[in-house]
Amino acid sequence: MPFNIQRVLAFAGLLFALSTVHCQAVDLTVSQEQNPSGVQGWTEQDRQQWYHTSAGTQLIPYDWFVALEDEPLKNSFARTGILADPTHPDKLPIGLSKTEGLNVSGAQVGMTCAFCHTTQFTYQGNQIRIEGGPSLQYNARFLQTLLESLSDLKSPDKFMAFATRVLQRGGQAATPENLNALSKKVKAVTQELVSRGGKDASPALWGPGRFDALGRGGNHVFGQLNPDNLRPANAPVSIPPLWGVWEYDWVQWAGSIQHPLARNIAQVIGVNADLFAWTKTSPNMPSEKSETFRSSVDVGSLKALENIARRLHPPRWPSTFPAINRELAARGKDLYHGNKGKGLPNLCAHCHVAKRLDSPHPNGPSLHVAMVPQKEIGTDNLYLDNFANRTVNLERLGHGRLSAKDASQLVTTELMAQNGAADDPEYHHLTNE
Repeated sequence: MPFNIQRVLAFAGLLFALSTVHCQAVDLTVSQEQNPSGVQGWTEQDRQQWYHTSAGTQLIPYDWFVALEDEPLKNSFARTGILADPTHPDKLPIGLSKTEGLNVSGAQVGMTCAFCHTTQFTYQGNQIRIEGGPSLQYNARFLQTLLESLSDLKSPDKFMAFATRVLQRGGQAATPENLNALSKKVKAVTQELVSRGGKDASPALWGPGRFDALGRGGNHVFGQLNPDNLRPANAPVSIPPLWGVWEYDWVQWAGSIQHPLARNIAQVIGVNADLFAWTKTSPNMPSEKSETFRSSVDVGSLKALENIARRLHPPRWPSTFPAINRELAARGKDLYHGNKGKGLPNLCAHCHVAKRLDSPHPNGPSLHVAMVPQKEIGTDNLYLDNFANRTVNLERLGHGRLSAKDASQLVTTELMAQNGAADDPEYHHLTNE
């Protein structure tokens, strides 16, 4: 499948942030105002589902996380940019969820969409939450904090307190046998997390609110099939806001993916959905395709999250902010779109304003993302080059060496078919490209 880097917008997320479709919400008329009972078009139920609906990712056993999360750990998480949710029954932070199902060995805590796409900041003492906004969490430090908490369990007193809480949640007694079994499992899970993180130290340098999702996800998914598939995840980019993105015909920063469900499945398996777990115990691919591509991806939940995202409105200008200077705003509009009458060139809109598709489908997309040569933009091209030049050895899946794009397409197509989404009317008009 060809990948023409000259047609790719280096930082397509800027289009999401700056297109007129999204900017108009800054100055809504009275008739356009959101329902005051909701925030950005969401009800409280929408928010809670967004914050904590699992799409199938797995991090550590759920009861362990709940047992670990005392006040010091909550404070440590807060310093990594993780947002607390005191309304959750188990006090899970925003963006973490409980993953259960047939392909899950015991309830797990995992990351969901809100982990990257909910943000909050403080202005003059006022906390302002932006639903669907780019998170400012520092992923590597969050995981480091979690690992340090697990490592602290080497202390007999801390382990005993932790084990008592975990076993009580599972209806088990703190017998020597149960304590010994739990201790061994803690060591194994901690070692697995260290091993996964040790394959590439790049995320430590990403900084807050930045991810190399394609690089890191590719390492986790394809590194299991062959260690030669590992590459530095050294091209972090900012996280885009989500309002209105379902309307676009490209759904990944690099202009590399067009199918929203395929993109979101790739995100889930890139975080960890236990895909290709058979590689840990066997050198050979299972005889049944259903076992080869067995995972904890929850397509039903992904579709529910996509529908919630569709209802998301852009944020309004906070009332605690200084009033908008209308004269400056008008000048900015002229600079952004250009004004021939004033002799002002189009400085922004030719890249950052999408065009309406001639015959949009009711389920989307309805807007065509502008594809601009990277040389014209002049931004760092490492993210693009890494994906365009990456190849993956898929011999253990019965294939040779494929481009990262073709390998991702193969895997996500199989997972959509296995989860009954291939012929879903909602996506039938789309191709997995």
